[in-house]
Amino acid sequence: MNYMSKNIAFKCTYNDGGISQNGIGFLDVCSDSIIRQHIRDGRSWCSNPGCPCNEYITGKLTKEELKDMRHNDEMICYECCMLEKWKAQAGTIRNVVGEGERIKIKNAYRNSLAILTTRLPNSAEKDRIIFALFLIDTVYEGDENTSGYVSAQPKYRLSFSNEEARNLLYWKYHANKNSPSKPAWGTGLFRYVPLDEGVQILRDAIRIKTGTTDEALAREFLDTYCRLNRLIPENIGDPMGALLR
Repeated sequence: MNYMSKNIAFKCTYNDGGISQNGIGFLDVCSDSIIRQHIRDGRSWCSNPGCPCNEYITGKLTKEELKDMRHNDEMICYECCMLEKWKAQAGTIRNVVGEGERIKIKNAYRNSLAILTTRLPNSAEKDRIIFALFLIDTVYEGDENTSGYVSAQPKYRLSFSNEEARNLLYWKYHANKNSPSKPAWGTGLFRYVPLDEGVQILRDAIRIKTGTTDEALAREFLDTYCRLNRLIPENIGDPMGALLR
C-alpha cells in the first residue's frame, strides 16, 4: 500500500442545475428557488453581493445573462459545472470585499478517490450525501492566484441521483478523530480521508448501481482503485463512521 496516498472529500453547496439530466444536478445554474434559499441561508458565496446569482436575484442580471456567463465559462460558482468538468476546487478564504487567500491542496494524489458531498435542501449534517465519486487524474496544489483542485480520470466517474445518494451517506463511512460519534464537518471545503473508506464507499456504490447501466463501471472502479492503491478489499472491514457509533 502507498501510505502517502489519501482520498479527499469535498463539501459542496447543493446545486440542482441540470437535475433532469442526471437526477442530481451540478450541471448548470441553480433554479430560482434554490438560489433564493442559498442566499437566505447565508451561503458564503451565494450571499456575497459579487456573486452573479445574487446579482440576478437583485435584478442586476437577467437569467439569460447569467446562463450566458456560465456557458462562456465565466466564473459563477464551482458547483454549476462540477459534473460537466469533473473537477473539484479547494476554494478561497474570503474577506469582506469578496477577495481572499486561495486554498491549496497538499495531500491528494493521483489514483486516490475524490468524494463529492452535499446536503440536500433542509437536511441535517448527519444526512450529508455523497453525490459523485471520481478517480483523481490531476492534482494542482494551487498558488496565490488559483486555488488548488483535483480533476478526474476520463473513465472512472460515478454520479448518483438524489434517490441513490440518500443511500450513500458520508457519515456512514467517516468519523472525526476527536468526536467520532458526532457528524460535524466544521470549517474548510475539503478534508483528507483514509484509503479504506474509499473501498467501503465503492462497495456500496456497486450495491446502489446494481441493475443499472453503471453497474459494470462501479465494479471495475472498485477493482481499479484497489489495484492502483495496493489494497486488498477482503482485508477491509465494514464502515465505522459517526452514524454507526
